[in-house]
Amino acid sequence: MKNVITLIAITSSFIFSFPIHSQTVNIIDSLKKVLRTSKSDSAKVQLYGKIAWAYAGTRIQTEEARTYADSIRLIAERTKDNYYDARSHFYYGVIDRLEGKNNSGIYHMDKYVEYNKSQGDSSRVARGLFQIAAMQSAIGDYDKAITTHYRSLAIEEEFGDQYGIAFVKQGIGIALFETKRYNEALAYLNEALALFKELNRSGDQANIHTTLGNVHTQQNNFTKARKNYGTALSIYKKMKSSWGIALAESNIGHLNQRTGNFNDAKQNHLKALKIRESMPNKELLTRSYLAVGSLHHQDKEYTKALEYYKKAGKTVKETGAKSLMSDIQFRMSETYAAMGNYKLAFDARGQQMILKDSIYDETKANQITDLQTKYETAQKDQQIQTLTNKNALQEVNAEKQSTIKNAITMGIVLLAIIAGLIIFTLRQRLKSQKILLKKNEQLKNARLKEELQVLEMKALRAQMNPHFLFNCLNAINTMILKNEGDNASRYLAKFSKLVRLILENSEQQKVSLKDEIDMLESYIQLEAIRFNNKMDYEINIEESIDQYNTFIPSMVLQPFVENGIWHGLMHKDKKGFLTININEKDDALLCEIIDNGVGREKSVSLEKKDQHKKKSMGIKITTERLKILTQQTMSELVNIIDLKDDHNNALGTKVHIEIPIS
Repeated sequence: MKNVITLIAITSSFIFSFPIHSQTVNIIDSLKKVLRTSKSDSAKVQLYGKIAWAYAGTRIQTEEARTYADSIRLIAERTKDNYYDARSHFYYGVIDRLEGKNNSGIYHMDKYVEYNKSQGDSSRVARGLFQIAAMQSAIGDYDKAITTHYRSLAIEEEFGDQYGIAFVKQGIGIALFETKRYNEALAYLNEALALFKELNRSGDQANIHTTLGNVHTQQNNFTKARKNYGTALSIYKKMKSSWGIALAESNIGHLNQRTGNFNDAKQNHLKALKIRESMPNKELLTRSYLAVGSLHHQDKEYTKALEYYKKAGKTVKETGAKSLMSDIQFRMSETYAAMGNYKLAFDARGQQMILKDSIYDETKANQITDLQTKYETAQKDQQIQTLTNKNALQEVNAEKQSTIKNAITMGIVLLAIIAGLIIFTLRQRLKSQKILLKKNEQLKNARLKEELQVLEMKALRAQMNPHFLFNCLNAINTMILKNEGDNASRYLAKFSKLVRLILENSEQQKVSLKDEIDMLESYIQLEAIRFNNKMDYEINIEESIDQYNTFIPSMVLQPFVENGIWHGLMHKDKKGFLTININEKDDALLCEIIDNGVGREKSVSLEKKDQHKKKSMGIKITTERLKILTQQTMSELVNIIDLKDDHNNALGTKVHIEIPIS
């Protein structure tokens, strides 16, 4: 158990500087007052960014922070301004990082760095690289994190930014610590601590003390470790930083656990867990679940240990951290074995080995790519050297032949041969160039077709979102006109959440099934409010489907659900019911949307009487999107079945949809 505890204790304390908690409310209120009188897009973007940053600094109100990042994104889309777009990516990246969504955060921060590189803005490039390196450390890619930090450090040192230098050195120290290069880590961390003391940054000093405590723990210098953790906890409490207090309590808990003070350790970890359960960072929450679970295992409370490990298993999926997933399976294997359930222990250990192998394979793949590049470079250098030596030898031979009179004839023959070879070589080269040009043209055409397909998909999605948003806004307007104030208010609150989900997926050609189902449930709940809860629903998903790693076109099911509600259930006198079944077959999802509405025939007759009834474009647009993806006809993709009883009375409608997955 000791080695595993050590691994779990490694919790990165590296953060970017935020205002302390007691200042945050005043800062946000002040910024909002200025925002109300700001008119220019430039001023609004600056203020939206500052408010997003302040909310993010609480590490709890990240949803509010994301709302203001959304505002920047909307201005960027309206004005087509690349600078505003890059700013939105920066804040999305920071928020994702604080929520433990590191892979998504790296994607956004790469966009930010790429734009500022094109503008020659080294300062902002360094800022983005700093954030990327921190997220690379969080997912365990420490060597890459160190390389990225050094790139950032070179820029900060060129500008002489002591604040930036301190942060980057702290980041390098953490990455070195995670790779067990403890003495090097201490050197960088102490340099960073000295700089933060000069700059009078108490919060940043607390973060350094936390990491120094981790290093001393790994070196078995427990007295120094406890002193550093205590200093960090004292500062965090003065700052009223719940995130920092949880971090310090967690690390003190690991120290107590390592030194055999298990009762104290459990109290420390439970304090940290209670705080982290109210925070959005799933990585830190996962670590707390693991820590509490391990202590229950230590006390032979195996059922409770498994309960916490399973909670950790649920939260870790949102982080994508394979090393944490591997730790969870290892812990579960140990607990199952202690309970005498060797089959489950064996299964858990098997899952752990699969995860370890996948981490190893990714590392090896990167190493092989590097070796291949080095090999090809060396091969080219060798060819150049060989050609150089060959040319030098020919020159020497030519000089010798020129001194021999009777070699004139052989020289002429040799020249003729060389001329023939040159002509032959030129012809071969021209032939090769023609083949190469033909291949390039084929590749170019293939790329153009692919880009055209993507553009068609984007165009269809661009039609889809306004169509859907119009329906929602129309519903709100109807409630207001009917004086249904409470319903309108609840509807608007849920609608704002749904709009954010749509905006998050707007740049993605495909989204995970989990995200699609979350969006779909939000939509159905909106419609339930609008119809005064005259409908219920259920969503059944085959257990074998991995919802997080199954990807489908965004908003592909919503138009069919909307059709079932609007044209089936809304005309029903009694309470309606909507069922959604999702199963997997080969490389496709088989989706069924079943309503117990009035049926298509009666719906058509009723809607003919309503002259103001809108014509639904959602299903047509969605079908066109699926046709582009699969090159199939509508009849192969979508099948609509009228449900009837033995007396030919309508029982509702079933829609069967086949969606390609990846």
